[in-house]
Amino acid sequence: MKAATESDSPPSYSARVEPESSAVGDAKEKMEEGPEMDMGWAWVVLAGTFMVNFTAIGFVASLGVFFNIWMEYFEASAASTSWVISVGSLLRGVLSKNKTGFHFLQI
Repeated sequence: MKAATESDSPPSYSARVEPESSAVGDAKEKMEEGPEMDMGWAWVVLAGTFMVNFTAIGFVASLGVFFNIWMEYFEASAASTSWVISVGSLLRGVLSKNKTGFHFLQI
C-alpha cells in the first residue's frame, strides 16, 4: 500500500467561502420556482364581480319593462312616470355605501 503524503492532500485556499444567508437563499429559490399561483381564487372573485355587475345593470334595465304598465296603472304621462326611474336611480346612487361611508354627491 502506498502511504499518504502531503502531496496527496487537497490544496488549501486562503479565501473563505461564506454560506448564503437564508433570506437570499429563499429569494433565489422563489425566483427559480416562478410566481405563486392562487389556485383558482381569482376565478371566484371574477365570477362574483360579474354577478354583481350583471344584477345591478339588469335591475336598471328592467325598470323599462314596467314603464308602460306604470303609465297605464297610474294613468300618467310618460314624463311624470319617468320620474319614478330617475328618482330611484338618484337615491340608489346617493344612498350607496362604500368603504369610507355614504356618498353624498354622485356625478
